[in-house]
Amino acid sequence: MELPENLEPDNPLWYFALTFWQHSSAQQTCLALQNEGWSVTRILCAGWLALNGRSYTGIEDATVTEWRDRVTGSCVRFVRRCQKRRLHTKLCAQTQPALSWRQSALNWLWPGGR
Repeated sequence: MELPENLEPDNPLWYFALTFWQHSSAQQTCLALQNEGWSVTRILCAGWLALNGRSYTGIEDATVTEWRDRVTGSCVRFVRRCQKRRLHTKLCAQTQPALSWRQSALNWLWPGGR
């Protein structure tokens, strides 16, 4: 899967996500919801839209869904296996910054990235 060339990694949605993620309670809540099957990318997008007076429709480009399933989903499953087996290797620790996996999906959701 290739990333489109016109993605804008420095955009207001990404900066919102970075700021939001710095609040430990927000991070913990998002990850708890993720464990219940929610999409953190969708949560972040909905939050950003709400702060800008817009509603979240849930409609997204198929490439965002594919990225979430193939890339972000794989990373999340890997971390869960590490945690389940109580593996605290350097590799597991490096995968913990879960927001970084979502940057490309958030970039796709940013209107300039389509």
